Amino acid sequence: MKTGHKIAIAGAVIVAAGTIIAPQLISDDGDKKEPNTSVSGDLSGNGDGPRCQGAKVNCPQGSQPIPENTYRTDKAPSKVGPWAYKVVRTVTQAGDEGLMVRTCNVSDCPGPDSARQVGLVRLHHTVWVECWKDSGFDGGEGQGITKWYKVKWPTDQPHSTPDLESSREDKYTAWMYSGYMEPSGHNGKIPECSS
Repeated sequence: MKTGHKIAIAGAVIVAAGTIIAPQLISDDGDKKEPNTSVSGDLSGNGDGPRCQGAKVNCPQGSQPIPENTYRTDKAPSKVGPWAYKVVRTVTQAGDEGLMVRTCNVSDCPGPDSARQVGLVRLHHTVWVECWKDSGFDGGEGQGITKWYKVKWPTDQPHSTPDLESSREDKYTAWMYSGYMEPSGHNGKIPECSS
């Protein structure tokens, strides 16, 4: 065999190996196109087990891994709110638990109906946010996040099923825990609530 042929064959082997190995190296290096498959502990605060954020969990039939920051962009929000947010990471081994809509953003709301639930929003549904407030309460989630969003909501009456939807024109406001919400179409830099 001539030297030129040996070099050509060696080059072909290197190219073939690079074609096989390079994608694996890119993937192992944290390719941002792949969803986050890390598994968090129980984020629901109810002991049901890890969220279905990745393939390492036995998720309900038909559920998909939930990528982080699916809806967030680098774009600044419009000057006037309310602003769109999506509910994220609410699927557990038991299914989509949704995110509670509450009358207040502290552990013990004042009045006879303390911590009353006025709604429930399921995964990937939109809510309209007026502002945010750090109340010092983590919602019993243990994540160290104490930021809450004041959302537009159609009722102030007790309601625990996910058949209500938030809209820009809703008459009432309520509170939702920020640990399971993400800005939709903007970077989330909205104003803090004044009261």
